[in-house]
Amino acid sequence: MLTRNQYLLCTLLVCVAAGTTLAQTSMAEFQQTLREKASFEEPDFAALQLNQPVVRLAPTSDKREVAVTGLVNINASAEDFLRSYRDSMLRKSNAAILEIGSFGHVPALADLERLSLEPGDIDDLKECVAGDCQIKLSAPMIERFRHEIDWAAPDYQIKVTNLFKEMLVAYIKDYRARGEAALIEYSDKRDRVNLATEQRALSTDGGYINSFLADTKSGLQLIQETLVWSKIKFGLKPVIAVNHISIYKRSGDVGPQVVVASKQIYANHYFNAFHALTA
Repeated sequence: MLTRNQYLLCTLLVCVAAGTTLAQTSMAEFQQTLREKASFEEPDFAALQLNQPVVRLAPTSDKREVAVTGLVNINASAEDFLRSYRDSMLRKSNAAILEIGSFGHVPALADLERLSLEPGDIDDLKECVAGDCQIKLSAPMIERFRHEIDWAAPDYQIKVTNLFKEMLVAYIKDYRARGEAALIEYSDKRDRVNLATEQRALSTDGGYINSFLADTKSGLQLIQETLVWSKIKFGLKPVIAVNHISIYKRSGDVGPQVVVASKQIYANHYFNAFHALTA
């Protein structure tokens, strides 16, 4: 956990099936790709035959990155998987998800009605200054907490929660309008972290996931984009995060195939950047 706090870049890459071999029918070719791209070995394939999930640390080009690849058997069609995934974006599908919701096409405070701040996070904001803060925020956000909250008021916890939601909605609106240019610069530590820079570093790395998504011959068609917020039980503190989820679909020799790409555009603890692929 200390490593995640101190490193500038942390990414989790999850691939539930091999990308470039999705249209191939040869299991041998499928397994060979997994050996080459994700370090899977014969015992992993044997475990899959027993319906056991397998996980491997994947190679990374930067020591600040953490990359994980997982495989699991799913006894369902691509359409059933897609329907289940869409449902999971809006409901608490496991005990680790404390709260969850999504932003509308025009983000509004009502989208965050179910979101709550941890009392410890609220109290940490009392002492928060740019360069020294326990919550990942931009410098302007930190200054607003310093100047707009009466910390002696009996209802300061409600006011802090409302201000946090207000700023998060404004941030998402800006992201909707300007895209990557609106991504936050975290100023919780002395060395600021520009999320746009970190995301570009992840998306331009010559890794398996990026090469697959960038392949113009892959036949992927974007069918849905959603901004999902969640509060997740993680480590020492729950993490409030916002992910930009893009769902792709394509036809193949063995039937329709689904690919879901997710990138994190905000997290209040631990993570600076995050990319994931589920297929």
